[in-house]
Amino acid sequence: MTVREACREWLDDIHLTCSLSTWRMYGSHARQLEKRFGDTPVEAISARDVYAMKEDLIEAGHKVSTVKQRVQRMLDIIKFASTIQDTVRPLNLRLRWSEARCREKEVLSLEDHRLLFASILADMGGGHWEMLPALISMTTGLRISEVCGLHWEDLKLRGSSPSITVRRQARYHYIGGKRILTTEPKTNNAYRTVPLLPQVRDALRAYRLKHPEAVYVIGGGSMPVTAEGVRKAFNRYISAIKVKDKVSFHGLRHTFATILVGSGCEITAASRMLGHSSVTITMDMYVHPSEDQKRKSMKKAFETLSKIKFQSYGEK
Repeated sequence: MTVREACREWLDDIHLTCSLSTWRMYGSHARQLEKRFGDTPVEAISARDVYAMKEDLIEAGHKVSTVKQRVQRMLDIIKFASTIQDTVRPLNLRLRWSEARCREKEVLSLEDHRLLFASILADMGGGHWEMLPALISMTTGLRISEVCGLHWEDLKLRGSSPSITVRRQARYHYIGGKRILTTEPKTNNAYRTVPLLPQVRDALRAYRLKHPEAVYVIGGGSMPVTAEGVRKAFNRYISAIKVKDKVSFHGLRHTFATILVGSGCEITAASRMLGHSSVTITMDMYVHPSEDQKRKSMKKAFETLSKIKFQSYGEK
């Protein structure tokens, strides 16, 4: 039995024992495992292979929760395969997790962010619109599924306050084959309105003129494009331009958040623009004050105490 076969049989086996949302999440994990191990026999998967997968995911910048889930799914699938094939043995692993390493984010420098922004606008001015999803994400912080799910009715392009309102996301779901589902945003807070920069508004206006009948913003059609296609196009583009640090598409969201928080944006406002379920998530992910910032904050906060001097006993 191959890993691919085991993944699919395992999903069929648990289909009626868990909620649809959980089953979809497990399906996403299984597809990632299929990409990595594919036609490798399950009995050939060793503890070393699982450790290597864990380290690769950490190096790729995934959150510790994501890495743990992916590893656990692999162990679950191996255990399931062991119940139907005698040559497969479950793996009992003791893994150590480094929260700090897993929490590192892909972020463009301000210089590279400006370079990418200018490059995309120049290409769009020449009629090349492939990087419109990246332009939206890097200037609004929208997730890739939210960008792919945008309708033109979600955009306010007239008036002095252009904006995007997130009302849905476009995601994959596999049941006997691939199809795209448009679903509700990730959390209640993911329903949000984010201001648009004037340059982005102007680019969207120009693109709208080319696709007056379109429903979806990205792709210019009546169906959402795939996140996978958007990622592949962005990876090709970022590799071709002269930025120092290459990032994934999701790194554009991290960059937006980092710039937002670093510029002094009030943390609650930043959290709402990012669509986080709580301010705590924003604080944990993006607020990391330096020692100099801590000293300046203390000085400002307790400035009224500065004229009070310490005098030890016996001093005149």
